[in-house]
Amino acid sequence: MGHEFMGIVEELGSAVKAVRRRRLPTQCTTTGRAVFGGRFGTVFPGGQAERIRVPFADYLCERVPPTMTDDDALFLGDILSTAYCCAENGGIRPGDVVAVFGAGPVGLLAMQSAQLFGPARVFAVDRVDYRLALAAELGAEPVNVDTSDPAEQVRALTDGRGPDVVLECVGHETPFTQAIQAVRAGGAVSSVGVYVETTMGFQAREAITHTMPLKDTPHGYAIFDRKEDRAIKVMLKP
Repeated sequence: MGHEFMGIVEELGSAVKAVRRRRLPTQCTTTGRAVFGGRFGTVFPGGQAERIRVPFADYLCERVPPTMTDDDALFLGDILSTAYCCAENGGIRPGDVVAVFGAGPVGLLAMQSAQLFGPARVFAVDRVDYRLALAAELGAEPVNVDTSDPAEQVRALTDGRGPDVVLECVGHETPFTQAIQAVRAGGAVSSVGVYVETTMGFQAREAITHTMPLKDTPHGYAIFDRKEDRAIKVMLKP
């Protein structure tokens, strides 16, 4: 479940050149929302449907080698590459101490990616017991945020110094702040979380000085253009 998916190529458009029809195990890996992510002004849904049209197939489809299982290949389209990028951007060096905030799918893959760079220790920070248990099986040292402040816990476990690199894989203001508080002086925080805060902390409506019906649009433009009646932002309501 999610937006990573793969499948068998069954039909090709006339412009497709690099992908072959029914050439098993040619499988198409793309990530819908993750690939497009709004960068193209839209998203292409359908990853959980029986069939999906994949646009720009020559560029968005990658043949999966016969030696690779579906389970191994699936995450290449998004969360594994995202997790690896997070670790790589952190600039982890051999012997570093790393803390990963978030032990969900991306966080767990970020921990494993971090280990490729040869750190001395990797901490997994989360509040879900079974996630922390899996992180421990994968070689990380678990830190439960419900025990006490996670930044203080991680600092205490590093003799007050803090990790050299913190990977933030949650996407929430609180763990991001804690990541900054935890990292050592001069260390690095690499974040790939998607932030979904619902409040801004201020009232944007304060910029609105005039509200008028749609029929008064010319007047609204006029007072704004001439800087009359202390006009700053004019709202039109149909």
